[in-house]
Amino acid sequence: MLELVENRYVLYGLVAGSLAGAVSASITAYLVLTGVFSEVINDVVVASGGSPSLIPKSIMASIERLALITLVAVIIQYAILGALIALIESYLVGKGVRESVASLITGLTFVGINLGVLGVANYVAPAPTEAVLKHIPLLVALAPSITYAVAISVLSTVKGPWVRWGRGEPSTY
Repeated sequence: MLELVENRYVLYGLVAGSLAGAVSASITAYLVLTGVFSEVINDVVVASGGSPSLIPKSIMASIERLALITLVAVIIQYAILGALIALIESYLVGKGVRESVASLITGLTFVGINLGVLGVANYVAPAPTEAVLKHIPLLVALAPSITYAVAISVLSTVKGPWVRWGRGEPSTY
């Protein structure tokens, strides 16, 4: 019989990534529903040399609806990324590193990747990046990756009911 997940750290990464995706989706939904999303897009257009009137209201409404529709895709994307990055933890534990240290390194890797993406975006296009960070504080932008780091650490080091998930043992025989 095929097992769904070969490695419990990948399973924990999948769960932590899903939680991070839910945080990202919640932030996006909040930004759209409060109108901040429209302000960010207008400021990015202006920072890129365009005019705020460049985007008609009907297109802006369509962009906002599309952002809300893609929230599930964001959760799936973070879940897959979380599972892939959890392979680092699996490798480190296999090499004899303690679970707590390996999960911390894995979580910090996720945060580092997001910081790296922001750094590259700021280097390539500083004006639009600054326009985005004017409306969305850096801590809020990093909230999904921080959520992942905390979740993967808790799932890997704290013994709770999720330990059975990783073992794949049946509850009754």
